[in-house]
Amino acid sequence: LNEERGQAVASELGGLFVRCDVSSTDDADTVVAAASEMGPLRALVNSAGLGHPGRTIDRDNQPMDLSKFEFVLRVNLIGTFNMLSRAAGAMASTEPLDEDGQRGSIVNMASVAAFDGQIGQAA
Repeated sequence: LNEERGQAVASELGGLFVRCDVSSTDDADTVVAAASEMGPLRALVNSAGLGHPGRTIDRDNQPMDLSKFEFVLRVNLIGTFNMLSRAAGAMASTEPLDEDGQRGSIVNMASVAAFDGQIGQAA
């Protein structure tokens, strides 16, 4: 992660850059708190995701290292839930935007790999 570039882009756009490991509850809390200091949190776009090249078993019929699979799940699944649950909590604490009680929106992104298995990617 190029933090220097992140800071520069955020500054250029009038935003804020906060480094975050989405699977870390402490980092997620820090991001939500930092965003909330700028005003009521009204949106979250979850787009962090990754894959790891590797087959379920290799050519010698040995299983893929489970730690690699766990890392992908921590980012793609746990990280998504971690961020959306914390953002939802912050949004629920704000005043409604309209008579329907809307307080914000959360968008969870996924790659095509979520729906179509990729050759050579068990995780």
